[in-house]
Amino acid sequence: MACVHAAQPSKAAPTYPAERASLRADIARLDLQGSQEQVFAAMESLRQLALRNGDQDQAQLVELERIFATHDDDAIDASLAAVNAVRAQVRPQASVELQEALSRIYGNLYFDAGNFQLALRHQLEALRLSARLPDGATKAWLYRLGTIAELYNAMGLPKDALRYANQALAGSGTADAPSGNRVSLLGARALALLQLGKTTEAEQALAEAERIDARREPGFNTLRLTANRATVESAKGNPAAALRAIDRLQALAESQDSNYYLTRAQLLRGQARIAQGQLDAGLQDMRGAIATFERLGQMVDVLDGLEREIRILRAQHAWPQAVDVMAQRQELWTQLFRNAQSRTIAELEARHRAESREQRITALATEVRLERARLHSQRLLLALAATVALLAASAAGLLYLSRRRTRRERDRLSHAARHDPLTGAYSRYEFQRRALASGTKEDGRQDGRCLLLLDLDDFKSINDGHGHEAGDAVLKEVVARLRRQTRHADEIYRWGGEEFLLVLSGRDQDALGQDVAAMLDGVSRDPVVWHEHKIAVALSGGLVTHPLSPSWTAPLGDAIRWADSALYAAKRAGRRQVLQVTVTSLGEQALSGRRPIDTVQLQDWVRQGYAQLTTVQASHPPTA
Repeated sequence: MACVHAAQPSKAAPTYPAERASLRADIARLDLQGSQEQVFAAMESLRQLALRNGDQDQAQLVELERIFATHDDDAIDASLAAVNAVRAQVRPQASVELQEALSRIYGNLYFDAGNFQLALRHQLEALRLSARLPDGATKAWLYRLGTIAELYNAMGLPKDALRYANQALAGSGTADAPSGNRVSLLGARALALLQLGKTTEAEQALAEAERIDARREPGFNTLRLTANRATVESAKGNPAAALRAIDRLQALAESQDSNYYLTRAQLLRGQARIAQGQLDAGLQDMRGAIATFERLGQMVDVLDGLEREIRILRAQHAWPQAVDVMAQRQELWTQLFRNAQSRTIAELEARHRAESREQRITALATEVRLERARLHSQRLLLALAATVALLAASAAGLLYLSRRRTRRERDRLSHAARHDPLTGAYSRYEFQRRALASGTKEDGRQDGRCLLLLDLDDFKSINDGHGHEAGDAVLKEVVARLRRQTRHADEIYRWGGEEFLLVLSGRDQDALGQDVAAMLDGVSRDPVVWHEHKIAVALSGGLVTHPLSPSWTAPLGDAIRWADSALYAAKRAGRRQVLQVTVTSLGEQALSGRRPIDTVQLQDWVRQGYAQLTTVQASHPPTA
């Protein structure tokens, strides 16, 4: 009897987003359970997949993570050069993930190199960008706060370290906050309290961290906490307990093959031995550890070791030796400052190369279009010249038509540069052109305007759930709805991605609040219909007047930065709202024209009474 087999349906090939998500999940799993070689192999597979699909941002993101994962502390400049090489290829409109990774990795490398100011600048930028990450925003935000707290501890600014650690600890109870992050935050809090002389509170924070870590497999955090325990016991005047902690630290470091913590144990052992009266032996241990840290490129720990040695020599009244170590520390600071200058220049050059490359591409594309228009016009003129002897009147008419067509082509190109091709809103280039033309880019003398920076909520979920064509349709409809809610003199700019900047004119405060609420209602009241799908839309935003106050002629760029900080404060406050930020009379005197570095600083200024936030909300929730 013949057997008949039913045809099996063929499986559709996985899409690029699905393949990318699968490889990302593999990398996360291997990072916890696999070998380093397996992680790097999976990262290379992801990079190659991204290149085949034209996803330059993902390929560059993988390359940055690989550079950081393989960097050596004694070859920081080589790693920074590699990061700069990637930075030179990054587009100005790069994804938020890529921008955040650049700032984070620059900050971490500068931290390892002992360039604290550069590290802080990049870590604060990474903190700002973390709020915009489509995936893992809370986790990234907490880790950045923890790193900034550690950085302030290393800079000898314990009050700032404590402020950032406390803010992170307040948010680390969420479901997607890893316990390891809370352990490191408690450790940073303990060290900050210790520097402030609050030994009892430092002991409590460290004990809580140790209780959490005891439920986990011994790892990096265990090493760090054990070193912190030795430091706390030394500060409490208990060198015997400190030595017991150091013995545990050495055993853990040997089992995990950690040269760094073996050297750290040697430094702490020297300090404890000095507390027991063994000055010469203790100094020998400490100086040996400092020399090893310098050889390993751990400049933060070199500075820490020198600071500890100076304090000990002062306490022992060994003034000549203390002066010698202070001179050594000063020489190291000078070297680090020079390194910071050269590294900053290299980073700026990489950024300039990226911007120049993008400008060259844009200029070449414009030149090609203009050349095509010129050749087209030239061909018409040649045809006209062949006909002119036969029909002069017709030739004159054709010449007129040719010139008019050339003018239309020129006008079309000018319009394309000044408008966003998708939504029809003005382009960011047009905003800069108008700002320069009106003389408001560098001063705030033009008044009577408000800047409203809007961001479409949950836009990534629209793209993921319905596709990019649906996302484009939503962007076009949002701009159309905003136009219906704005006045003729108002201006709408596509600021980037799903962000829009509105310049509103001729409104008092009452009318401004009513009009902004009407905009939110007008956008969110009805869903966007796309191929029988109803897509709910809503906006978050930040609003400022320009100038910020009658006596504060801040640059236009500063006003936009205030609006940007208010926008991300609105995102953190639950989205679907606009926060208007105003400077109080107290703030005018205290801030002296400063702008917020990030949303955290803006919230601090609000708490101190320097600024205030006013909420504007839609009267109707978005409908689907």
